[in-house]
Amino acid sequence: MFKEITDSILTIIGLVAFIILAIYLLNQDPSLVGPI
Repeated sequence: MFKEITDSILTIIGLVAFIILAIYLLNQDPSLVGPI
């Protein structure tokens, strides 16, 4: 059970980190992610 909770927390942290990174890149240089 503890392992499942840990995996869920790690997944959430990973998603949040990815979203923050995406927003950061968008704010830094829109031309980098424009074509995507």
